[in-house]
Amino acid sequence: MKEVGIAISAHRSRHMNDFLQQPVETVITVCGNEDQACPMFPGQLNRHHWGFYDPAQATGTDEEKLAVFRRVRDEIKMVFEAYAAGRRDKAKAAQPVPETTAPPAQRLREKRGANSLPGMDRENRRL
Repeated sequence: MKEVGIAISAHRSRHMNDFLQQPVETVITVCGNEDQACPMFPGQLNRHHWGFYDPAQATGTDEEKLAVFRRVRDEIKMVFEAYAAGRRDKAKAAQPVPETTAPPAQRLREKRGANSLPGMDRENRRL
């Protein structure tokens, strides 16, 4: 991880019981049979299982094993970045557009009604 600029030497695994008293929106499992073994968290809204090959099972020379670890690391990064981008896009789409940033024509429609732009033929709803 260090070779891609991520420092994890101070990180440690934590038992899931550490999180049971906290609201949990999303649980993501990534290895082997964890999809079957991971329990539901109270209040959990989203559950995803993305199975990745366990690089600890790799065989071969040290360089071949390292290549497997790198490949899986890069796959996990790609999937999680895509997931995070989707979450950001969804959050942005849910935000109301402030009136000051709405285009002028949209502000006029909101003030006067959808079909009431200046110069519009009110009878035929055409310019």
